[in-house]
Amino acid sequence: MRRALCRPMALALASLLLLAAAGPAGAATKLNGYWEANLSGVRVNDEYPWNVWRPNQYYELKLLSGIGGEGEVWVKFGGRWDAWNSPVPQPSLFLQEGHLKYRLDRGDRGFESFLFARERRHWVGNHLLQLVNEDNVSDGNNGQGVRLDTWRGPWNATYVLSDFSSQDAHQTDAVARTDDVHILRLTRRLDDAGSYLGGTYLRKVYGPVRALHTKQYNEVGALDALWVAGWADLSLEYAESRVPAEGLADTGWNGAAWDHGTLGQGLEGFLPRDGALRAEIRSFTVGDHRVGHYTVSAGYWRVGRDYRNYQGNDASDRVGHFFATYYRLPQRAVVYNLDWGRERHCDAYVNSVDDADNPLVTDDPRQWLNQKIYVEFINGFKASLAHNRTDESFLGHDYDHHDWLFELVVENKLAWLKTQFKIKDWETDDEKRIFGLETTINLSPAWKWYNRYMVASDAVEARQMLFTQLQYRPHDNLELFASYGPEWYGDWGELTNDADFESGGTMRDEFKLLAKTWF
Repeated sequence: MRRALCRPMALALASLLLLAAAGPAGAATKLNGYWEANLSGVRVNDEYPWNVWRPNQYYELKLLSGIGGEGEVWVKFGGRWDAWNSPVPQPSLFLQEGHLKYRLDRGDRGFESFLFARERRHWVGNHLLQLVNEDNVSDGNNGQGVRLDTWRGPWNATYVLSDFSSQDAHQTDAVARTDDVHILRLTRRLDDAGSYLGGTYLRKVYGPVRALHTKQYNEVGALDALWVAGWADLSLEYAESRVPAEGLADTGWNGAAWDHGTLGQGLEGFLPRDGALRAEIRSFTVGDHRVGHYTVSAGYWRVGRDYRNYQGNDASDRVGHFFATYYRLPQRAVVYNLDWGRERHCDAYVNSVDDADNPLVTDDPRQWLNQKIYVEFINGFKASLAHNRTDESFLGHDYDHHDWLFELVVENKLAWLKTQFKIKDWETDDEKRIFGLETTINLSPAWKWYNRYMVASDAVEARQMLFTQLQYRPHDNLELFASYGPEWYGDWGELTNDADFESGGTMRDEFKLLAKTWF
């Protein structure tokens, strides 16, 4: 076991000890488990026979218990027997996730605390600038740390400290440290409608201990506000960042100056180079049941060229706006959507070592227009027609993309069907025509037959893919599947929008038997 996982394992053992100590309190305890096994055969091409391996197995053991009425212990162990990727298969056991929780609620005041390992406990609100992205701060679901939430009247505060536990904290060159993330969020509710004022502070510390004199950290501070009026929602967020190790610390909080230079070549602005601003108006609606309802949303953003956020959206050097509407016809299940936007951003390109001091700086605008009409008919029929157009520039060259997508969905007690037809890059040399069909047939209460079929063609070739699966669910805690074909193309409901299939995915002979059970 890797050294980075020792501390989470210690947390799990400590949780079990606390659970044992809390036994006399009479707290409820639940023990659950899960087991999965699959047998698969794949034929790469006609020169190789079917390769059938021993079953892969995956299992989980989950323990949940209360402590004294206010606390909670949660531990989930996982393990697998990987017969496909290991020359000598051996069983493994690891901590999947776990936490210790304590909550004290006294009406309009209280607090909640978590000591967690390998859990996503970093969410602190939906920001316009996406200040926190859990994919960036969870260390690939290997992070561990503490989360504290407290509230009193209209005030709410959250603090998260998370450590990147998957990193190797032992180096021969110097005493090292793993990355640490600090998240602090404070809000004040202004009314019962949801209006509030908020502030966020983020700090990510990285690099070895002896290098701390170089100030290897990224720091972001932000203020945001939401006003819920009777006719619309108005929101605003402003942020500034610092990364001293990259020499980007002289335009913001240190008071050196508010540099009102450009946000990139040709993008004149009024913000400091390390600042970011976004404002939006949402849900402005006019109309009634006689003429229909017309809803409008719009937004504007401007991000400086030195803005950096290692915890969330790290886009920089851009300015843009969008306008979105949807119209609901009166007394009809018909909705028309329109989304239009434009963004300009600057990029620097270095073609060779000799050009490192004089990079090519381009102003690359991008504009999009998305339209969709959605109609619901009787007897479970639903249809939509969408047109997406994107005009963009790259290194001085203009590119236009037109995509058309038609979708029909039918659902009743016997079956569910979805079919799509897409024309990608319409009227260009890269035009592709993609057809997708997805069905589920209810053979009986326990048996279902699922199918997914896709075809793509362009000026060079035509490709197809078939995935079919027989599903059997004799009990609430048992599922059996027998399938043929690659299951990853068109999954998650994407079908013709699956980028993997668009870019060249094709059929693969694969047969799989899968069993799942839990208690």
